[in-house]
Amino acid sequence: MIGLCSLLLLVYLFPDGRFSPRWLWLHAGLGVTLMVVGLLAGDDGWAVMMAGMVFTLLVGGAGQTQRFRRADASLRAQARPVVMAVVALPIVFVLGIVSGIVLDGSRFAGHGALANLHLQLVPPGFLALALAWAVLRHDLWGGEERPHRRSLRLVAVAVGLAVLVIVGLPFGLSAWTARASAVATMLPAMRPVPLIVDADLAHDDILALLLVVQQTGVDVRGVTVSGTGEAHCAAGVRNALAVLNAVGRADIPVACGRETPLSGTNAFPDDWRASADNLYGVYLPPAQSQPSELSASELLLATVRASNERTVVLTLGPLTNLAESLQTDPAIADKIQAVFVMGGAVRVEGNIAGSGMGLTNRTAEWNIWADPEAAQIVLRSGIPLVLVPLDATRHVPVTIGFLQRLEADRRTPAAELAYRLLAANEAFIRSGGYQFWDVLTAALLADEGLARYQPMRLTVVQDEGPESGRTVAAADGAPVRVATWADGARFEELFLRTLNR
Repeated sequence: MIGLCSLLLLVYLFPDGRFSPRWLWLHAGLGVTLMVVGLLAGDDGWAVMMAGMVFTLLVGGAGQTQRFRRADASLRAQARPVVMAVVALPIVFVLGIVSGIVLDGSRFAGHGALANLHLQLVPPGFLALALAWAVLRHDLWGGEERPHRRSLRLVAVAVGLAVLVIVGLPFGLSAWTARASAVATMLPAMRPVPLIVDADLAHDDILALLLVVQQTGVDVRGVTVSGTGEAHCAAGVRNALAVLNAVGRADIPVACGRETPLSGTNAFPDDWRASADNLYGVYLPPAQSQPSELSASELLLATVRASNERTVVLTLGPLTNLAESLQTDPAIADKIQAVFVMGGAVRVEGNIAGSGMGLTNRTAEWNIWADPEAAQIVLRSGIPLVLVPLDATRHVPVTIGFLQRLEADRRTPAAELAYRLLAANEAFIRSGGYQFWDVLTAALLADEGLARYQPMRLTVVQDEGPESGRTVAAADGAPVRVATWADGARFEELFLRTLNR
């Protein structure tokens, strides 16, 4: 669009048409058409849009440069800054993209988008200054074609304002983002958000549970155990009660969910389930508190209905319990503020294959695969949904370095228990396959800025087979806010700080 505006301005500055031959309009029209097609095609059209923009700017800039070179010395002196700005546009456009990628792959990860924004606003500012120079030069048009003096002043004022906006925009955006982040951080402290944690009590679920009970921005109203996940339901409830008791939160009710998915026969490996049932060898004194008399779906329904405020649901295992609640009473969707789901693999490979079960599914993630029908029900419920798939969690690996930091800084029962769980899984950490799957999802409740997001429309493959449980982008899919990247260093700082609160 900047290139098209540049062409229109050159037509205004040089009404004799020396910089706007007729064929150039066809070229500009083709570039704009490619860009519009790319925008309408969404994610799949991104490459088309980029190609259209680069093609239009490169060819147009090259053509204008040749016309400029053929002009007389006086015209070149007056128009040189304009032509230089137009030629610089595609170059800086590419440099902006490259700088964003390089920064996000360095210790400055998370700042790439802002650097890209700042860099790509340089050429428009330069172009505005160049146009001001050209307009204010004497004898630019020659003869009777000179515009009225008032028009010159108006153009100069408009260009000056454009320069101020362009120069100030990135700094204004940075300041606004910082203020918005500060306000978002303060609001939960003023009024904690009612939260239900639905988990299958694997090691990362327990770490996530420790994180949320330490957060000041949420009020955990209940824990529902997904019996279709890693821990068997009775053992999961027993372990959840012991964990909550260890951190002084025995007041939180815990309920057991169904042991089978809504449909199909997908299930976690037996040896994984046995380890989860045994709390990975970590001993905790049995809790004196008793499980809720309600089932998981009943507790979820009762808690949502009883709250004066809309509730947030954090799901860290298969979505069976929440789906069953929605089947029982679809109206509760209106009382749920949002659902944060750890699950799915959108643009990366899944994590089912290689589990030792002989499965060849390379597209799905365990939580969605264990009950695809439940996942589809939740997606299509109309509740605002934040999905944290493997695309984002791969940026937050569990490392020996973090384990050592936690070992040196564990000042609370929550931090001590988190260390013991991670130490019990040190071999898994050293394998490189352990990620903070559920913990990242829980951390987003405290700081959504830990991740980058993209709105998508998703559906879940229901049929059993090599793609069962796959999360697929589709035009008729449900609208979902998908986390696509996470700031690992920032996440680790938040996790460590919150555990020791």
